[in-house]
Amino acid sequence: MYIYWIEDGKRRGPSTVSDFISLLETGEITADTLCWHSGCSAWVPARELPALVAYFQQENEKEQSDKDSATPAETSCASRQDAASEAANSTPSQQILHRTSLYLPHPADRLMARLADCSLYAVIVTGVCYLFHVPYSPYLQPGSLLFWLPMALLEALSIHLRLSTPGKAFFGIMLFTPAHRISLPRAFVRSFLALILGMGCMQPLLALFTLPLTLYSLKKRRLTSWDLYTGVIPAQMRPGRTSFVRIWLFIIVLLVNMQLCSYFMQPWLPDMLSELQSYWPEAAEMLRQQLPSL
Repeated sequence: MYIYWIEDGKRRGPSTVSDFISLLETGEITADTLCWHSGCSAWVPARELPALVAYFQQENEKEQSDKDSATPAETSCASRQDAASEAANSTPSQQILHRTSLYLPHPADRLMARLADCSLYAVIVTGVCYLFHVPYSPYLQPGSLLFWLPMALLEALSIHLRLSTPGKAFFGIMLFTPAHRISLPRAFVRSFLALILGMGCMQPLLALFTLPLTLYSLKKRRLTSWDLYTGVIPAQMRPGRTSFVRIWLFIIVLLVNMQLCSYFMQPWLPDMLSELQSYWPEAAEMLRQQLPSL
């Protein structure tokens, strides 16, 4: 069954029931949003939608159970204690999340944040190899999947500790779950799925399929499959797309990182050309003409 809804005067959807519930829980859709699915004679608020009766009934029962479990005085005291405990045990970013309105980030912001993280990771890896004179290996060049696999672990560690990554923080994006902190295994699963399903294992042919599908999903519902699977939702404190100034800064950073990677990989060029010679002699000869020192 597919659900349609009205947003900004326009019809949105279709969405499956499970995906629609995810949108409700993230706050993108409210219980008062006008919705429709097959069998309905008219557009009705989400809380009156037949397919969601069980969901809202469960939410109401949960709220009623919480109210009945304590007297008003006890509830007030418990609320203050819970708030104090939550403030003491949460990170500064999580405290901000509870005090401010949040918005799902623009798809372009998410893509640029991902590219910024990838370029920074490539600079770090190639820079370390350059400083320690690591010999060339096909698995150490950015075209190899093994080159990018450690990035999933580093990204997961950053998300677990800081609720963000350098690229996401640059665009004001934080990651959170509604109920608890982001565990390291959950963050790793999310990063691993993003690398495979979003970036196509960093393989150009696969990325031609995965990137358009990801952008379509983001444009349609502002969430990806790995967001929904892990329950880790990205959020910004301001709506809409980021400023042009920040976009230009991102372009400059990206170009600088690409130049740094090229510089750090210079000691590998002779070996890379020898490898290229074995399966594409014409391209290798053309590069040797452009780079006489090799």
